[in-house]
Amino acid sequence: MRSRSTEFSYLRILLVLVFIIGILHFGKPLIVPLALAVLLTFVLTPIVTSIERLHFGRIPAVVVTVILAFGLIGAAGWGVGVEIQKPRCGKNECQLRENL
Repeated sequence: MRSRSTEFSYLRILLVLVFIIGILHFGKPLIVPLALAVLLTFVLTPIVTSIERLHFGRIPAVVVTVILAFGLIGAAGWGVGVEIQKPRCGKNECQLRENL
């Protein structure tokens, strides 16, 4: 037989897990952008440091890095958009569509 304290311990663990899962579920709109911001910070910090070594100040280095990052993200999005808009036709399907 299990003792009463063991059952209480299992119940406490279960309640804590349910509470944590609830916080993560309802906090998702806040947690995901914060996690992405931290990730971008770790990725972009070496670039900012390199630009600072070229005798730029901290603010100009950050501005240049952000412009470069948004430019790369925009170019990638544009490239994906172009590929999505290309028609995907079979052997004669494009020709048949043009004839109709």
